[in-house]
Amino acid sequence: MVIIQITDLHIAALGTKANGVDTLSNFNQILERVVVDEQADLIVISGDICYQDPVEDVYHHVKSMLDSQPFDYKVIGGNHDDSKLISKIFTGEECSEYYYDYKEIIFLDTVLGSMSVKQWQWLEEKLDNHQGTKVYIFMHHPPRKSMVPHIDDRYAFTQIDEFNDLLDKYSHLSFYIFTGHYHVERSIQYKNCNLFITPSCFLQIADTSPEFIVDHYVPAYRRIVLDDDLFLSTVKYLL
Repeated sequence: MVIIQITDLHIAALGTKANGVDTLSNFNQILERVVVDEQADLIVISGDICYQDPVEDVYHHVKSMLDSQPFDYKVIGGNHDDSKLISKIFTGEECSEYYYDYKEIIFLDTVLGSMSVKQWQWLEEKLDNHQGTKVYIFMHHPPRKSMVPHIDDRYAFTQIDEFNDLLDKYSHLSFYIFTGHYHVERSIQYKNCNLFITPSCFLQIADTSPEFIVDHYVPAYRRIVLDDDLFLSTVKYLL
C-alpha cells in the first residue's frame, strides 16, 4: 500500500491568504504533484485543514478537491479544526470525536490536544484484537515532545504520559505513528514506537527558538510504503 500524507494545510477563508501564503494554492500544487508522480492507494489529510478557526466553506472546498482526484482519501482533524464539522461534511454523520480505523490503519482525533476516555478505550480494544506485530496510526499531535521549543512549550499533546503507558502495555507491538502539527520534519525512534512528523503544506518553522520563527516556505508531503516485508517513508518538498 502506498499512502500519501498531507498535513497542516492551514487554508484561510477562501480568497484570502494565511500569513501571506496562498495555502489553497499550496494544497492544489501538492495534489497535482501526487496525481502525476505517485501511484497512491490512499491520501491521508492529517489535520489543521483550516488556518486559525474552523471555516465550513473551507472543508467543503477541500472535500471537492479530494473528490476530484483519482485516489481514496481519509481525513482527521487538528487543533485548528472542528471534529463535528469534519465528520458531518466528509461522512454525513456528525461526531463529537472523529476517530476510526480503515484497512487496519488507526486514525485518532486529537483536535483538543488530547483524547477522551471513550477514545482511549476504543484504541485499547483495537490493540487487544490486533492481528500482527505492526500498528499503523495517524494522529495530528505527536505523542511526545520532539525538540521543537515553540511547539513543545506551548502546544504539545497533553497526554504524553498516557501514551507512554500505552506503549508499555502493548510492548509486544511495534507502533508506526504519522503526525503533523510541528511544521518540521522528524523521525524519532523510542521504546517500541517509530514516530514520523511530516512537514507542513503551509510553512516550516525554526526548531531552535521558543518563539515563532519561519524557517522556510517550501510545502511538503510524505510518501509511505507499507508491505508485509517493507516499510519506506520519504518526505518530498515542492522545490
